[in-house]
Amino acid sequence: MGSRLRRIAFAADLLHDVSDARPHIVFLLTSPLAPPRMLAGQCRFLMGKGFRVTVVTAPGPDLEAFGREEGVEVAAVEMAREPSLRADLRSFVGLYKLLRRLRPDVVEAGTPKAGLLGMAAAWLARVPVRVYTLHGLRLETARGPLRLALAAAERLSMRLAHRVLCVSPSLLEHAEELRLLPSGKGTVAASGSANGVDSSRFDAAFRRPPGSRVIGFVGRLTRDKGVEELYTAFCLLRETFPGLKLLLLGDFEAGDPVGPKVRRAIECDTDVARPGFVDDPAPFYADLDILALPSYREGLPGVALEAAAAGRP
Repeated sequence: MGSRLRRIAFAADLLHDVSDARPHIVFLLTSPLAPPRMLAGQCRFLMGKGFRVTVVTAPGPDLEAFGREEGVEVAAVEMAREPSLRADLRSFVGLYKLLRRLRPDVVEAGTPKAGLLGMAAAWLARVPVRVYTLHGLRLETARGPLRLALAAAERLSMRLAHRVLCVSPSLLEHAEELRLLPSGKGTVAASGSANGVDSSRFDAAFRRPPGSRVIGFVGRLTRDKGVEELYTAFCLLRETFPGLKLLLLGDFEAGDPVGPKVRRAIECDTDVARPGFVDDPAPFYADLDILALPSYREGLPGVALEAAAAGRP
């Protein structure tokens, strides 16, 4: 929770010049699945301190559910993860109109698409305080023109922000090395992470019995998450440790997909369990011996903190 409180204190420092007795902060994320992982607890805390809070994502029942659970205002604007000039222009116009109507004091945008469109719309709408949260660098696994385009998008997002909040010191350093982030503009809340971890969610009673071996992975089953490398390593380890299992909590996606041969091998492998996407992975950590996260572009992901809180390396 310390990381979460320091993150909120960082936002409060940026508000020293906002005179409204009830400052309004808008959080922008691309997917309606993101707020429970990235904002749970923050919204209630901020509202308890006198903030008005609005969460904006693409439409979906998960956004509405989050609004009810947190007691927070929500708004939906169509946004797609993958690049599409026409769709992105519509999203930009939608975000701009929404921000002009809400007139917030602070906009915090995270994830690449919401970050770029949100920072641009907030700049055009003259939002007084603009914060871009850098969770990772999608360009890490891209090549050629796509990598150049992603780098340009990140660079623009960071230029339009007043401050850039990185989820780990290493991510901050790397963004500066790539000359995406101007020196002195970035910061890390506490020791990092996007939202911290509530350790009370993990119960020691869920410990697995000795003798079994399970490697776990939580996330989208895509190339940039290192799923191909993970499965290759698993196959090699299985030769030494018979009975080894691989638990994959996540779904295959069309964006940056794993190779078709690897996907077929995973789907046909009886030693690989794939429950798919789960709302709360916490109960599954008790079944793991180790959590593997071979991602190419993560900063300090929440699943690593959750596994540590559950006592899993």
